[in-house]
Amino acid sequence: MKYVEDLRKLMVDKKLILIYEGTITHDIMVSLTKLASSKLDALEEEFFIKKKVVNVMVESLQNIVRHYEQESFTPPLDPDVYSPVFLMGKRDDEYILASGNPILNEDGDILRDKLKNINNMEKSEIRKLYREIIQNMELSSKGGAGLGFLDMARRSGQKLQFDFEAIDENHSFFYMMTIIKVPKEAEEVPNVKS
Repeated sequence: MKYVEDLRKLMVDKKLILIYEGTITHDIMVSLTKLASSKLDALEEEFFIKKKVVNVMVESLQNIVRHYEQESFTPPLDPDVYSPVFLMGKRDDEYILASGNPILNEDGDILRDKLKNINNMEKSEIRKLYREIIQNMELSSKGGAGLGFLDMARRSGQKLQFDFEAIDENHSFFYMMTIIKVPKEAEEVPNVKS
């Protein structure tokens, strides 16, 4: 029981709303999204913030589904040690969405370049590139030509924070964090179009 008590205290201290660790399937994604949405309702969050948080959450989870291919890992990684993780928390005036999953190092190199490029872009450049990809429907073998990362940056208005931790010579654990700022009540509510 001490473990459960410690975990509850950690969640309260760190203001964590949701933690999930394990395989992520489409059904699990739907369940986690519904759970997060009901938690945001309980917090009486504004619709446009809730929409941003849920959309960034979906992109984070889809990223894990796209890049976590346990069967392609040779040698196989221990799923009890290296399984995907997702968490959502709130502190002061921002929501924090973080995810992590093992990836092949060759995929990590591609991801690192995409994320650095996105972080070097201005907000207007991100919006323009996002629209161009949507209009041209340029898809990669993994799905969206980096569209998910662009959407996360576009919706959050923040740089995407990421890191890679080496597991072995073939694999790394990919960590990503997105922050969504909640405007203060005195600030103007942005247009809900997204």
